[in-house]
Amino acid sequence: MRYVISRFVVLVLTACIAQAFTVSKSDRVNTPLQACEFNSIASNYLPRPTSVALEVLSKKHEVLMVQMTPYARSNMFPDGYQIRLSKSKVPDYVALIEKFLQWSDMATERGDQFTKEIGQADSWRKRGKYKFTFHSGNASNHYLVITWVFMGTSTDESSLCFNPENADILRQLLIDYSADKLTPTDIDSVYN
Repeated sequence: MRYVISRFVVLVLTACIAQAFTVSKSDRVNTPLQACEFNSIASNYLPRPTSVALEVLSKKHEVLMVQMTPYARSNMFPDGYQIRLSKSKVPDYVALIEKFLQWSDMATERGDQFTKEIGQADSWRKRGKYKFTFHSGNASNHYLVITWVFMGTSTDESSLCFNPENADILRQLLIDYSADKLTPTDIDSVYN
C-alpha cells in the first residue's frame, strides 16, 4: 500500500512540475537519434519515433529536448516521454554517456549482464535530476536508460532508452549543442 501511495504522490508532483513552464519556441533538429522501448511481443527493444528540438521555455531557459513516442500513450505523458537537457550541464551528461559506452564495450566483451546506476546529473530546472542507468537486455545488447528523478523517486515508466549507437549520437548532439553547432531547419524559408 505504501508503494501505491508513494507512486501516486510522485505522479501528482510530476504532473504539477511538468505543467509549471511553457515552451515559447521550439525548433526541431534533424538527427538520426532513436530511443527504444521494450516490445513484449517481439521480446526485444525496438526503435520508436524520436524527435529532438531546441526549445526556449517560459523563463528564457534554453534546452535541448528529446522526445520519444511510446507504444501506449498515457494521460500522464500525452506528448510522449521527454527529457530537457541544459547546456550548462552538458559536460556531466557527456561524461555519464561515455561511461555507459565504456561499460557496454566491456560487458559485451566479457559476456556480462547487469543493471546498475551509472550516475546522476542535474536537470535544467535544478529541481530533480536525471539518473543514467546501464541495463543489459542480454549478454550482447546493452542500453542507456535516462530517467527523471524527483525527491528521490523516479518515474521509470517514462524513461528514455538508447542502444550504444544511439547513445553515441546523443553524446555528439550534446557536444554540438554546447558548442552552438546545432542549426534547425528554417521551415518557413523552405516551405513558403
